Amino acid sequence: MSQVINQFALAVAKKFQRRLAFDARFFQPDWTTAAVAAVAAKGSPLPGICAFIDGTGQNLARPKGKDNQAAFYSGKDSKHTTRYQGVVAPNGVLGVPGYSDAHLDVGCRDLAYLNVLTPLGPRHDAYILEQSGLLDNLKRVWPEETPWCLLGDSAYPRSKRLVRPAKRDEGWTATTEALNAELGRLRIVIEWAFGASGYGVASRFEGVVDSRRMLVGERPVSAYMLTAVLLTNMIVCDDQSNPVAQYFGHKLAIPSLTEYMAPLSPSER
Repeated sequence: MSQVINQFALAVAKKFQRRLAFDARFFQPDWTTAAVAAVAAKGSPLPGICAFIDGTGQNLARPKGKDNQAAFYSGKDSKHTTRYQGVVAPNGVLGVPGYSDAHLDVGCRDLAYLNVLTPLGPRHDAYILEQSGLLDNLKRVWPEETPWCLLGDSAYPRSKRLVRPAKRDEGWTATTEALNAELGRLRIVIEWAFGASGYGVASRFEGVVDSRRMLVGERPVSAYMLTAVLLTNMIVCDDQSNPVAQYFGHKLAIPSLTEYMAPLSPSER
C-alpha cells in the first residue's frame, strides 16, 4: 500500500507541479484587477495587493546519516524540516512556487521542492522567493505601469511587486505600527490556507505534518505536500467556499473544478 501511495503522489505532483508553481491564468490583468478590488474592499491600507505570500515548514523524522541530518536541521526550531513557499489569492486558491522534478522524489533516493523549487531544508523565505522565479513570472504577465503586488512578511525584501510590513530599524513610528497591524490583519489568510481547522492543507491531510511519517530517504515527502495542496484546491473549487474567500466576502470568484483542472495552454505554463 505504501508503494502505491508513493507512486500516486509522485505521479500527481509531477503532472501538476507547473499549475501549482505558477498558474498564469489567475494572474492575468482581468483576474488581478478583481483580486485587488477584493482586497481593497476589506480595507487594505496599501494599493495594488492581490495575493499573499509566506513560507511554511514541514517537520520531518530524523533523517539517516549525518550529512542528511545536517542538511535538514533547523537550529532555530531545533527540528529537522523543509520549507515551502505559499501564495494564496483572496478566493482561497493556493499555489506553491515553484517545485521542480529534481526534488519531487528526493524521498526515494539518496539525498546528494520547492524551489529550485522548494529548496530542501530550512531555507530562508527570501532565498526561496529568489530561486522560485515568481517575481519574474509576474513581470511577464503584469503590465509595467500597474501597481499590482503580493503582500508578504518582514522576511521578504521589498520590491515593486512585493510589499511587506516595516521593520523596527526602518524608522518606527505610531503610523508605521498601525500600518503593520492592518497588513497583519490581511496577511493572516495565508496561515488559514495551510492550517485552518477543517479547511487548511494540514487539517485536511494531517499525514503531511506528522513528522514521524515524513521519512526523507524513504518517502517522497515533497510530493506528498504538493499533492495535498492540489487536492485541497480541488475541494475548494468543488465546495465554492473556504475561510479565505469568506473573509473577503467572496468578491473574487472561485474557479469551478472543471476550470481549475483544465489543461494549461503553452502560454500559461
